[in-house]
Parts: sequence; C-alpha cells; structure tokens
Amino acid sequence: MVSLPSSDSIGASADLAVREKIVIITKKTHYTSLKEEKMSQLSIQSDLVENKIQARLVHRVASIIDYFIKNESLLEDLNRDEMVAYLMKLLSQNFSSSELEMMSDENLTQKIRQVLGVQAMAGMLKDLTAEQMAEFDAVIASFRQKY
Repeated sequence: MVSLPSSDSIGASADLAVREKIVIITKKTHYTSLKEEKMSQLSIQSDLVENKIQARLVHRVASIIDYFIKNESLLEDLNRDEMVAYLMKLLSQNFSSSELEMMSDENLTQKIRQVLGVQAMAGMLKDLTAEQMAEFDAVIASFRQKY
C-alpha cells in the first residue's frame, strides 16, 4: 500500500516552498535595487564629468573671445557674455563634448574668429542706412561677378 503524506507534512512543504520563493524574490529585488543604484551613480558621475568638460570649454571659448575683443578693433563692440553663450550653443550643436575637448586651440580659435567676424559684420550692417545698404549690396554683387 502506498502511504500518503500527512496534511502536516504537505503544509510544511508548501510553507517551505513559499519561504524559498520569498527569499528568491527578496534577493532579486535587492539585486535589482543595487543594480539601479549603481546605474544611478554612474549616471551622476557621467554628468559630473560632462559638467567639468563644459566648464573647461566655456573657459577656453571665453579666453579666446576676450583676446579678440581686446585686440581686434572691429570686434570690440561685441557683447562678450552673449558671444560666449552663442558660441557654446553653436559649438555644442555641431560637435560632441569630446570632439571639442580634443580640438586644438588653433582650430577652435579659427572657428571662433570666423563666427565673431560674421557677428561683427552683422552688427555693422544693421547700422547702415537704406542707401548705404544698397551700396554694400552692389559691391558684393560686383565682387561675386569677378570671382
């Protein structure tokens, strides 16, 4: 004859199985929580590194702009802070942080010089009268035909 387990042993086995499942779920939850915490820490560290890179870049750009505003008479009327903000936005749209950080001073200076030149030209053009603007357009058209 086959002996059946008693209801007490069935209850104890079921109880043990439930406890084991609770332990497994608790371990998985703890592991997931640790993993999420680690990911959060990595994200914070990444943000800190990115902020340091941005701060160094702002300093580089501002130094170059300061040099041009101080030494180039055509650029002296430009607003330094506006130009720093504008160039940071422009550079960030066209280059990654790592590209900008690795960019040589000469290359960055050339890019900034070009943008500042365009900004200075735009500032000069806005002050022209309609007659002066027509003259300017004629000179540009003539220049284009020659080249």
